[in-house]
Amino acid sequence: MKYTMFQPPPLLRIGTNRSVTMSQRQAASLLACAFFCLFPCRSNDEQNDDYANFQNPNFNSLYENGPPQKIEKLKCILHYFRRITDEMPNGLISFGRFSLPDNFIPNWSTSMKGLCDIHLTTGKKIEDVECALQVDFANKYIGGGVLGAGCVQEEIRFTICPEMLVSLLICEKMESNECIFLIGCERYSSYKGYANSFQFDGNYQDKTPK
Repeated sequence: MKYTMFQPPPLLRIGTNRSVTMSQRQAASLLACAFFCLFPCRSNDEQNDDYANFQNPNFNSLYENGPPQKIEKLKCILHYFRRITDEMPNGLISFGRFSLPDNFIPNWSTSMKGLCDIHLTTGKKIEDVECALQVDFANKYIGGGVLGAGCVQEEIRFTICPEMLVSLLICEKMESNECIFLIGCERYSSYKGYANSFQFDGNYQDKTPK
């Protein structure tokens, strides 16, 4: 038997500056556990629960009765498992948390510094813009409602790149001075529509250099 992980991945908690790197095989093993709902229940019923500010990484809420887009999200995830079963990718994925100290936060109301030039691209989805940093501001809980009924920008991004779902396991909620980087997560699915009209639309071959 070949082991892929010998210990739990470190948690990226509020106020920390650290990163976690793992292989795509290791990410796949964690996602398989989430698919079968094997992670211990994270309850926020207790006042000092260590995991009260983490998402539930298990897929049980995705299996519950709900709108049709839940089924479409499951199709994307099942397609991911089909792809890695046929050929396991051998890349690396990094999850990094960055917390800006209070004394580094600018006083925007008195700042006299000018803004840099801005280039706007229209007619493309965020994931179709090449060589660009993709930024999402939707939810302090990473992934938003991806394992529930949510199906807009953040949820779609995580659905077509299921390796991003590992962040639900290891990332505590974000404060207003924090950000989380997901680097190396591969895209596996194409889609059409948005929100209520979202649908899985077949395979996607990600050619982004690693």
